[in-house]
Amino acid sequence: MAILGDDQTAEIRRALLAAGAFDFVEAFPPKDNPARRVFRAAKLSTAVFGMLKTSDALQTRTFLSRVNSANVIDDGAPSLMLSKAEIPLYDP
Repeated sequence: MAILGDDQTAEIRRALLAAGAFDFVEAFPPKDNPARRVFRAAKLSTAVFGMLKTSDALQTRTFLSRVNSANVIDDGAPSLMLSKAEIPLYDP
């Protein structure tokens, strides 16, 4: 999940967003129970995201960002819809 907000990955995020827009972000925080981890051997947070290579005209589209409670995508998990321009408002 470091790609989403870690200072060390800020340049990667800038490069991704310069090339397009997020389509979705599925976040999976770290878990103490190996059976609930995305990767059982690694107690690390994980994020899966989709990107769309787009022109500036499409940069206002919104995308779903969701935090899942275990190693599966949960349609009822906390989520929000935001656009590329709103990302700094959510997490400067």
